[in-house]
Amino acid sequence: MMKSSVVGVLGVLAMAFTTVSMGCGDDGIKAGGRPVLEVYNLTRPVPMNGTVTVSGQVPANITIKNTGTSDLMIYGITTQSTPENVFVTLVDPTPSQAAPLVLKPDQSEYIDVLFDTSLPAGDHPTATVSIMTNATISGATTFVFRVTPEASSGRLMASPSTVDFSDVQAGETIIKPLSLVNVGSATLAVTRIVLSGHAGYEITIGGEHYVLDQTSAAGITLAAPISIGPSAAIEAELKYTASGPEEATADLIVFSDDTTTPDGTPVRLIANSEGPCIHVNPERVEFGPKLIGQEAIIPVDIESCGTGELNVQDIQMIETANGKYSVDLTGVTLPIAVGDKITVNVKYLPSEVATLGANGEFIRDLGKLKITSNAYLRDVTVDVSGFGTDGSCPTPVITCSEGNEVIPQTTLHCSASASTAGSGSITGYQWSVRQPNGSAETIRPSSTQRDIQFTANIIGTYTFVLDVFDQFGTKSCESKEYQVFVTSGEAIHVELIWHTPGDINETDTGFTIGGTSVGSDVDLHVLHPNASAYFDGTYDCYWLNKNPNWAGQGSLDDPRLDRDDTDGAGPENFNLNQPQFNTTYTVGAHYWDDWGFGNAFTTVRVYIYGQLRFTWNEVSLQHHDMWDVCTIDWPSGNVTAIGGTSPSIRHNYPIPF
Repeated sequence: MMKSSVVGVLGVLAMAFTTVSMGCGDDGIKAGGRPVLEVYNLTRPVPMNGTVTVSGQVPANITIKNTGTSDLMIYGITTQSTPENVFVTLVDPTPSQAAPLVLKPDQSEYIDVLFDTSLPAGDHPTATVSIMTNATISGATTFVFRVTPEASSGRLMASPSTVDFSDVQAGETIIKPLSLVNVGSATLAVTRIVLSGHAGYEITIGGEHYVLDQTSAAGITLAAPISIGPSAAIEAELKYTASGPEEATADLIVFSDDTTTPDGTPVRLIANSEGPCIHVNPERVEFGPKLIGQEAIIPVDIESCGTGELNVQDIQMIETANGKYSVDLTGVTLPIAVGDKITVNVKYLPSEVATLGANGEFIRDLGKLKITSNAYLRDVTVDVSGFGTDGSCPTPVITCSEGNEVIPQTTLHCSASASTAGSGSITGYQWSVRQPNGSAETIRPSSTQRDIQFTANIIGTYTFVLDVFDQFGTKSCESKEYQVFVTSGEAIHVELIWHTPGDINETDTGFTIGGTSVGSDVDLHVLHPNASAYFDGTYDCYWLNKNPNWAGQGSLDDPRLDRDDTDGAGPENFNLNQPQFNTTYTVGAHYWDDWGFGNAFTTVRVYIYGQLRFTWNEVSLQHHDMWDVCTIDWPSGNVTAIGGTSPSIRHNYPIPF
């Protein structure tokens, strides 16, 4: 039974089908035409015998495109890897001489090149990918490019870097969260912490609890290092109990194998604090490509964020890249009153066109701005970078009005309007996005518009990449990246996503003109212990009961299902802000309708206060299966799989309507 029929019968929702207009015409192939092969790594062209880099976490996405006027035949794609099998190329279906892959003009095919870090790779692993075609490229019919591993490293960031407990009364305890985020491209390990300063502070990290004492001030080596994957995070809990009204400050230093912070990643802890505070914006000055011989300026704001005036004693460039960077203090008035700010201008005058480094990126001019004040952090340094260009390529700039950190289901509004093209104008845009595993969202209205929208549905890091083109068709020297972190502040957040191999396009939506869905329909269910069964009219939170009243104490203790995806991939999200104490909730997934697409491979993730506590990946469900996934106990937050290591699945689960 279609959901639309069920909802219509119950008078809950009216669903309108989207009609699809279809047309046909000629294929545009001209007599006497020829195929032309172009290869791209994301949006970057790959030349004959060029090099593509790939990390152990993210495959290299390769686009093969026919820009000619007749059919392009792909007779084979082979990979020669040294050592063997360290690099693997995935293409489906695999082309052969007997069954070639045929690309019409303007048609593309996509392949992925993976680097298997689980295999011994030696010092210099490499691979050669060969694409056999009927096109002639540099006098040959085989297009060849090399593959090498991307230089990867972990980089630890603490968020926030200053944890302010504000006013804490004697005997009162305040708890604050701390996120330790790996913003690098390789897994890092947290190995040691130092907690020193005013007594009364405590930290829970990696399941272990530590108080501020002589031992923590000397440094504590963790019993087991805590691994954080690329673009992932772990949560720590900071606690302060006041013994009096006095100002209390402490320093937490988190040590890891992040090679950029050999002295650790500092976090400042303050409570009942009065005095000056400094905040610098931006925290890093990125000029990007700038015309040689022309001065570029980026303003830097220095804000007084404390309870006492900020007395800045010195502002200077301590690293100038051989005089290319300077700071202009014209009009600066000191000291800075509480809540006020001053603006200084960092200037950049590149003198030569930057050269390409071994990694294919332009070598930057590096500088450093230092600000000395009477704030708790006496010296603040701001990294500065840029590189010179002759103006032959435009500069992309990304702005997203929602900022860098949002909650699931947020529609982002991003723009390339601030991009520049020297004395010319920007006439073309090319967007792409790297999404968390399981997200299948698309850029709207298209990836070639100046202003785009994108709905960030699941927790994780989304990296937007932008290239721009000027009126001569010249592409930007480097792509611009912008990261958005999606997290949840809910006590319980559950995600359901799925993959259906029979659905070749899981990004399309709606229904066909014949009334069938364009994708499979799996549903998330979360039961209150009072529920009689799934589909309970009150105590099952699911697509027909999205915001039930469970506890009767207002809206905060009531759950909500944010999204019902009826046409493939998901996600469906469950949220509960204030769970009931001494309560155990049950999570289930039901395959409502396969719509002829076959089995769905289903994944469920459970987050407690934004921290991933449970994942069960790729469980195969068939039409009308009910999967009892897990239970969530409150207030412990413990998540327990139902069925142990084997999924508990009931076939042909009865639907009561």
